Amino acid sequence: MPNSPSPVIHIPLYCDHYASDHDIRYMVELHLACLDSYFSHENTYDLLVTTNDIRPLEVLMTYRERARRRFELRLVSCND
Repeated sequence: MPNSPSPVIHIPLYCDHYASDHDIRYMVELHLACLDSYFSHENTYDLLVTTNDIRPLEVLMTYRERARRRFELRLVSCND
């Protein structure tokens, strides 16, 4: 059997730009719980987190830095 590349786990967080900060904070909290669960189970697959809003991006960047978690984080647009 040929070697196949390891899968990449994609966790998107797409927001309406008119969403309130409260709603964004709630969705980010859910994402942080998802990320904590992923890492607590010692998963080794590459992880990609994408968002189309700068508000969750800033929180996720801080989480990644402070928790010293390894995952790729991207700000995407509707053209991506």
